[in-house]
Amino acid sequence: MSWQMRVHAAYSKNESLPSDAYVQAIANNAEWYQKSGMLLSDADAANYWNVATYGGIEYKLNPGGDGSNGVLENFASGRFNTDGSQRVRVCRRADCNGEFWSALRPTSGQRVWMVSGAA
Repeated sequence: MSWQMRVHAAYSKNESLPSDAYVQAIANNAEWYQKSGMLLSDADAANYWNVATYGGIEYKLNPGGDGSNGVLENFASGRFNTDGSQRVRVCRRADCNGEFWSALRPTSGQRVWMVSGAA
């Protein structure tokens, strides 16, 4: 069996960080969330109370969430699909949403995340 590692350090231990390393880390985090499928789309938000449950159920999230409808709790650990993906827990927790927004607001004052065209 051969495999290629998908997660790795951004910089080696001997490398100096660039001056914008903090902003780039925030931008990479924002990109991960956009690709993760954890941001509720308008369609998912409209149907949220019909499918919300702690622990997740068989429900395929719609793409296109921008964060304005919230972020879901997490991936269901220990439960993998046959393709290696994990189901997302369909639950909007206040602490998870607070941490999500706090993580995407850099203290440098530079905006790297924008929701629904908001300034």
